[in-house]
Amino acid sequence: MAVGLPDNNDGKGIVSVWRGTSLGPSGSMTYNQAGSGVSGSPEADDNFGYAVSAGDTDGDGDADLAVGVPQEDVNGLADQGGVHVFRGGSGGLCGSRSSWIPQTVQGRPADSYESFGSPLRVRDVTGDGKADLAIGAANVSVLLRGASGGPTTSGLTELPELNGPFSD
Repeated sequence: MAVGLPDNNDGKGIVSVWRGTSLGPSGSMTYNQAGSGVSGSPEADDNFGYAVSAGDTDGDGDADLAVGVPQEDVNGLADQGGVHVFRGGSGGLCGSRSSWIPQTVQGRPADSYESFGSPLRVRDVTGDGKADLAIGAANVSVLLRGASGGPTTSGLTELPELNGPFSD
């Protein structure tokens, strides 16, 4: 179970994750942009954890976690946003197995106030056994297909009609 706390620590944000056991949730781990191997650094009002969604994006049988950081400033552009994908493994999620997906994955120039990653969902919409990642933004939402290395831009689909929140 993952819970995003984007307002934590002046909006730097964290995500708390509890591992499941036969007796229910047990022990929690906290993830943020200050973690080893995690791209970027925590800044006030980044809102790391604004959106979280889990699924097996690489088909290895372990859950991966997508974390939206919609107010991340990138190269001087305010609130450009982005998404961290933490790949799961036998020991759980790990920063060294994380990757950063920037707003420019949309195939458009970087822009301020895109809030890329404000809504996101991990679901296997292609039915291939690897969960796909839908990422929303102010102007253009995208679907990244699941692949053995995690979400990939190969076969990226633009979802302009899905801007704003996704429904379950």
